[in-house]
Amino acid sequence: MEYIKSIINSIEKVFDVSEENISSLTVMLADIETSHLYNKFSAEEQSKKYLNSDLLSKANLLNALLEIVLENPNMDLIESDKRKELLVGLCGTVASLYEQVLDQINDNECWENMSYLVMYSMLSYMADRQTMSDLVIKEYNAKLTQMMSLYNEFPTMQKLEYDTYYLIVLLMSNIKNYDGLTRLNFFIKRANDSLDEAQREELAKAELDILVSLKIASYGNIIYLTTVLKEYLFSGKIDSSENQDIYSVIDMYSYNAFHLLDNESIDLKLIGHLLRYAYERVAENSIWNIAEKSPLIRKFIEENLSNGNRYIYSLLPSQREVISDVLTPKKSIVVGMPTSAGKSLLAEMQILFSIHNYRTADFNPTVCYIVPTNALIDQVKIDLQSDFKEFNFNIETALPYYDVDEIENEILTREHIDILISTPEKLEALVRQNHPAIQNTRLVIMDEAHNLGDKSRGSKFELVLSSIKQNMKEANFLLLSPFISNAQEISEWLADSPRNADTISIEWAPTKQYIGCNLLDSKKTKSVLQFYKSPRNQLGTEDVEISLNLNPQDVKEELGLDSIDNTVRLCVVLNDFIEQEGNILVLCGGRGTTLKLASYTKMYFEEKGMLPDMSCDEEIQRAIEIVKLENGENDPLIECLKFGICYHNSGLSSLVKETIEELVRNNRIKLIFATTTLAQGMNFPINTVIFDTVKLRNKGDLSNAEFWNIAGRAGRAYKDKEGYIILSYSNSQKETKAKVKRYIESDLKEVISSLNAYFTGNNIISLDYNVLKDSNNAPILNLLQYINHILNISYDYDISPKDIAKIRGILTDSYLYHSLSKQEGFINAQRKLNTFVTQYIRHVNKNKKEDMAKADELGISDISYTKVKSIIGAFIHGLKENGDHEYKASEIILRTKNIERLTEIINIIAKIPEIKIDMLGQGKLDPENIAKLLMGWVNGDKVRDIAKEIKRPGQSDEDAISLCNRYLNSQMKSYMPWGINIYQAVSFDLQTENAQMLPSYIYYGVSSKEAVIVSKLGVPRFAVDNVLRVLKEKNPELPISIEYMEQLKSVIRVIEPSDYQVENASGKIMKEIVDKRIK
Repeated sequence: MEYIKSIINSIEKVFDVSEENISSLTVMLADIETSHLYNKFSAEEQSKKYLNSDLLSKANLLNALLEIVLENPNMDLIESDKRKELLVGLCGTVASLYEQVLDQINDNECWENMSYLVMYSMLSYMADRQTMSDLVIKEYNAKLTQMMSLYNEFPTMQKLEYDTYYLIVLLMSNIKNYDGLTRLNFFIKRANDSLDEAQREELAKAELDILVSLKIASYGNIIYLTTVLKEYLFSGKIDSSENQDIYSVIDMYSYNAFHLLDNESIDLKLIGHLLRYAYERVAENSIWNIAEKSPLIRKFIEENLSNGNRYIYSLLPSQREVISDVLTPKKSIVVGMPTSAGKSLLAEMQILFSIHNYRTADFNPTVCYIVPTNALIDQVKIDLQSDFKEFNFNIETALPYYDVDEIENEILTREHIDILISTPEKLEALVRQNHPAIQNTRLVIMDEAHNLGDKSRGSKFELVLSSIKQNMKEANFLLLSPFISNAQEISEWLADSPRNADTISIEWAPTKQYIGCNLLDSKKTKSVLQFYKSPRNQLGTEDVEISLNLNPQDVKEELGLDSIDNTVRLCVVLNDFIEQEGNILVLCGGRGTTLKLASYTKMYFEEKGMLPDMSCDEEIQRAIEIVKLENGENDPLIECLKFGICYHNSGLSSLVKETIEELVRNNRIKLIFATTTLAQGMNFPINTVIFDTVKLRNKGDLSNAEFWNIAGRAGRAYKDKEGYIILSYSNSQKETKAKVKRYIESDLKEVISSLNAYFTGNNIISLDYNVLKDSNNAPILNLLQYINHILNISYDYDISPKDIAKIRGILTDSYLYHSLSKQEGFINAQRKLNTFVTQYIRHVNKNKKEDMAKADELGISDISYTKVKSIIGAFIHGLKENGDHEYKASEIILRTKNIERLTEIINIIAKIPEIKIDMLGQGKLDPENIAKLLMGWVNGDKVRDIAKEIKRPGQSDEDAISLCNRYLNSQMKSYMPWGINIYQAVSFDLQTENAQMLPSYIYYGVSSKEAVIVSKLGVPRFAVDNVLRVLKEKNPELPISIEYMEQLKSVIRVIEPSDYQVENASGKIMKEIVDKRIK
């Protein structure tokens, strides 16, 4: 109860408080929180209930303190932030007490106790808990609706009182859409009708009752003020003849209401007193507060509120606190906010702010949006297109491989791009080429910016920012992350000046989170959940232990297993969660575990009748068809989907993964078994996260940052009052408890340059190919390529001794230097950079200028290029000496289909250290199977047919398909197009259109330029040939080219279901799949 201690310490500075009362309050709050957990898991006998009289006595004590905090001028003795924290803590504490009071009110008394609901809703809103209080209000509203017959029997004055109360409550609620606004308007009218009736009845009396008249007048002021505030929230305007702002109106009418209630009950007086502060907070949260920052932001707000489907009229507390700081022209801003706290809206508002600020009659700015994964590229594009649909922005994505082919170049250059979404690797390639699409960049957004410190890819994140900083001096930066402890350091590096840098950190989260672990007794006959106090909940100092309902030994027998393994342990835990509200993510250590756990839990809970049959759901049916098309009729995922269970791992095709992600977003899935492939930045509604393991394959335990990036998703804003985080039992109670406590107590780690390790201590960096080819040296290869690019564009490789200082100066501007100087001091950092640059310049001066330039063009280090050029030259020379001229990759893949020759080429490409094409999970290259996979993929073979070709002895069909998909999702799409392009460039295989298009053919798994265009539109690979056939048959006059992409989309959308003729697939569902994916 840290905030209670804060309340005690702060209040004691200003006024006298009874420690006995406060102490008992602390115990009461801890008991309430603990009892909530017991009730959640049906252990009511362990919970402690307080009488409403006890709860209200404590509430009254704190209400008195609250009035002092709000009104006493002595509160100025406490600094502003502390005063704000104190107010939030007090309001939240009283709200917790009122929530318990509401929970104990009988249905037939719900109307008479409306004042408690009003107090709860206002106090919760003032405590920034509206995402949770909204759910309590909904629950209480169900009681009110059920007991509407009681309301109809109340006298007019009581109706007026309850109608007025209800308006306050509704304004504290989340009005999601047009239906919600219509409902609010209905109750405003009903309140006004009750007001008119009460006035008529009072005027009809022989003698006016002054107190009743004053009360009517007070309610009239509240109703009018609520109406005005509602208009402001949804139009940005107020109807005030005095031309007052909204805060002046709130002050005036809330004072009137309070003053007119002077002789009323304490409850009513308190409502009148709090009204001003609650309504002020509502106004402070209004999105109209940022409308004046930019006409584009105003347009965004207006368009959003004219769309009845989803209103954004109010900012989350986290957004309210930081958005004004974000919407500034500062060079660099780093925002640290917990998962689900609203970072996406901040990014969108900064996009509008920047486009407006930099747009002129003859200049259109570009925003580059960097995301860490291929999956996020499409998700961010869909989200931005939806939210910016009225702006006619050209939002494009860059394919996540390193080259830019003819079609992509045409797409990127045919018209100005307002927002370009890319991975860091691809954006770095575009910067290196000084591509026209990004020359107007004025804002760079990097999502999941903590990846700067990632050992495998961090150097790419870092160096793309360095390149932009060097080459695009007018670009500003917005970095978003749930956790960066040294954000100020990173922000100042990008801005070159503390004055032009800002860091924003907010701790607010939309829900409480209970974190605990699963423990077994020594005989493994009893399983419990043990929850712990953390900054994310309000538990007391004692751990909360809850016995689960199933005996692990019984579950083991029911499942037919030999031991109490993770499957048994998980089923025991899930039994207490599966029929509760919210969906569950189970994080697994590998692909096989996701499949095993999904299959067993589906079987176990289906037999118990605890899973609803969802096979008739249209979205589920469509997903099942996609799985059949991709993996065949017998894929185990099909049976899981029928019961709202799925698994997500690298062994699924990209189309199946995207389909599953959409099902999760649309709440069609109850249980998701996933590896970390699902977690990186994806925005999913999850209530409970269960860690089957915290170990990553070959990497040890999840870091604190990795853990909370996943665990932080537990609890959905406006859907859950709390989220649950459970670590599974691991070897012993002691080990399990130690792990969960480590994650609770661990501090955030600083983001350190991934290049630091190569410069710390007495390390000497080798420029020998045989050393650098080791995969652990990838960051150094990235750095060498970065320096080579600088030497190319800035010096044309004409380097004198004095230029060494300039190049060192450029590296001094990198985050590597900032990070290294912090660790070892600036003198050591300068010395080491000087030694490295001198060493590299000597190396450069020994090489051919054209080779250096070609390496820069291809995006690899000159050391890698020199080696591979030599290998390819020897390979081609050897073939020609034997009269064999079949060495061009485009001819081999598309025409001769010579697997043996392609295998040789794969062997060569694998020798380029930057090109990672090893067959996943095999521990070796396996060039022949890679060649078969590549050949079949480009030439249109189904993945399951390719899998049969590369299937090893003893390997199941499912495992072979999974191996193919894992390779296609990673190496094939990210590295193979790049590697093949390098081979083609060195072997002079870029003369024909097919040769130039080969990298795109590899990415999409097609073999013609027309097929690439149709794929780029979003048509799934299995339907590409079908769509092309229909286009040519029914619209022969329409060219299949980039110029006609919009017309092609329109034509594809009107293709009849009967025109889709794909094996074992319904034409109707095929059309739904294609139409949904057309971008």
